[in-house]
Amino acid sequence: AVIKGMLAGIGIILIIKQIPHLVGYDKDPEGDFEFARRGGENTLTDLANMFDNFSVGAIIIGVISLAFLLIGDRPFYRNNKVLSFVPSALLAVVSGALLTILFRQYPNLTITSEHLVNLPVIGSFSDLRAALTSPDFGIWQNPRFWEVAVTIAIVASLESLLSVEAVDKLDPKKRDSDSSKELVAQGIGNMACGMIGALPVTAVIVRSSANINAGATNKLSAVFHAIFLLLSVLFVPNLLMLIPNASLAGILIYTGYKLTKLELFTQHFRKGIDQFLPFITTIVVMLLTDLLKGVGAGLLVAVIFIIRANIRTSFDIIEDNINGRSVKMVKLPQHLTFFNKGYLMRFLKNIKPGTSVIIDGSICKTTNSDIKDVLSDFIETAGEKEIDIQFVKYQL
Repeated sequence: AVIKGMLAGIGIILIIKQIPHLVGYDKDPEGDFEFARRGGENTLTDLANMFDNFSVGAIIIGVISLAFLLIGDRPFYRNNKVLSFVPSALLAVVSGALLTILFRQYPNLTITSEHLVNLPVIGSFSDLRAALTSPDFGIWQNPRFWEVAVTIAIVASLESLLSVEAVDKLDPKKRDSDSSKELVAQGIGNMACGMIGALPVTAVIVRSSANINAGATNKLSAVFHAIFLLLSVLFVPNLLMLIPNASLAGILIYTGYKLTKLELFTQHFRKGIDQFLPFITTIVVMLLTDLLKGVGAGLLVAVIFIIRANIRTSFDIIEDNINGRSVKMVKLPQHLTFFNKGYLMRFLKNIKPGTSVIIDGSICKTTNSDIKDVLSDFIETAGEKEIDIQFVKYQL
C-alpha cells in the first residue's frame, strides 16, 4: 500500500507541478518536487498565479503535446508496425519545437527563451573542460562535508531502493530487481559523478515509468538513454533548446496520470481501512512535504495496523467440554512481546472458575518479562477459582 501510495503521490505531484509549465508559467524550476519554496510560495500558489501569467503559445503547444500522447496510447497506433516505431513523446517534442519556430512570427504566441530548455552550448573541447569541475580533496577535514556526504548517501540510497521496488511493480513481466546490484552501481556512478562535478544519481520512477511506457524490456534501454542524452547535449544543444517546457510538461503530466489512475484509489479503498489509510497517508504527506517523509508516514500507519492485526491473531484458542468440564487450550505464538500483553490479560481474566486451561508453548521461542508476570499472577490466583492449569513444552 505504501509503495503504491508513493507511485500515486509522484503521479499527482507531477501533474500539479507541471500544469503551470503547461500554460507557460515557469517560475518554479523544472524538476522541483518540493511543496514549499523560499519566500512563502508553494505548489498551490503557483497554480493560483498561473492564471495571471499564462502564455497562449505555450497552451497551444501543451494541448497538442497531450493530444499526441493520447493518440499514441490508442490501440490503432500501438498495434500499427509503422506508427508504433515513432514514440508519441517524440512527436510531442518535435511538434513543440516546430511550433516554437513558427510562433516567432506572431508576437502574441512567441515562446521566449525562459520558457525553453536551457543548456550550455559546448562548441569545443575547452568548453567541455570548462563545464566540468574537479573534486576538492582538501575539504575532507571539514565536518560539514561528512554531514552532507552521509546525508546524500542515505537519502539517495533510500530513494533508489523505493524506486526499484516501485518500478518492479510497474514492470509488465513482474521481475524482481537485485537491490544490492542497484546500490553498488549507484555508488560507482556517484563516485564517477563526483570526479567531474556532476550531481548525484539515483533511480527515478518518472524516467523508469516513461521507459516502460515506451516499450523498454531490459536494462540496455537505460544505457541507450544515457548515450543519446550525452550525444544530444554535446552535438545538438541548439536543437534541444528549441524544445518548449510546455511540451515536456505535457509528457510528464501524461506520465503522472498513468501513475495515479482513479482505479488505484478504488482498489485500495475496497481492500479495507488497513490498506487504504497507509496508501492515502503516504500520498497526502508526500504532497505537503517530500517523498521520504511521505513514505515514512505511510510506513508508520501501516506498522500500527500490522501490530494491531498481529495482536488479534497471535493466539490460537480451542474450546471444548470434556466430561462436563470446560477445557480451553491456548497455543502461544513464536514470540510473546508486550504487544500481546493486553490480549492475554483479557483472555485469562474471562476464564470462568472450574475451567481446565492448557497452555501450549511448543513453538514459543521468546517470552517478554511482562508476559511472564501476567502468567505468574494467573497461576497464583488459579487455585482460588479452581482453575486447573497444564503447560505443554513451556516453562516460565
